Amino acid sequence: MNEHGFIARGGIWVTTQLLVMAVGAALGPLCASAHRTHTASRAGGALMILGACFALAGIVALGRHTSPFPRPSENTRLVRHGIYRWVRHPMYASLMMVALGWELLWWSWPELLAAIALIVLLVLKSRHEELCMTGRFAEYEEYRRATKRFVPGVF
Repeated sequence: MNEHGFIARGGIWVTTQLLVMAVGAALGPLCASAHRTHTASRAGGALMILGACFALAGIVALGRHTSPFPRPSENTRLVRHGIYRWVRHPMYASLMMVALGWELLWWSWPELLAAIALIVLLVLKSRHEELCMTGRFAEYEEYRRATKRFVPGVF
């Protein structure tokens, strides 16, 4: 099997993630509640901005090694600086925040279910990625014990 191929790098995870994100993006406006409030919409917008900041910080820290795949490439190094000092998966955390913010913006039960599905998928994808990282980097286990997964100091 080609270890550099789409499937080997985790392409099924990426494809599933993109599908769930697309469904969630569509469900918000399609199933918007007539009872949504300005407060919830503002909170959703703020959460989406925070998520975008997490994503940007992750991209800056990873630089040219940024990838949606859970399996690291051969030339990848373990990044422990920038936002990666506080969380191991800021990109996944950013997607979770954006999905929850999008739900608050539209106040939609179907969108909430899509956001929950994305969060569950990203938790599972992060576990798979951590197995890959542990196999690739001897120091990953120490990093994992010292750094929270998604929320600094909490989870």
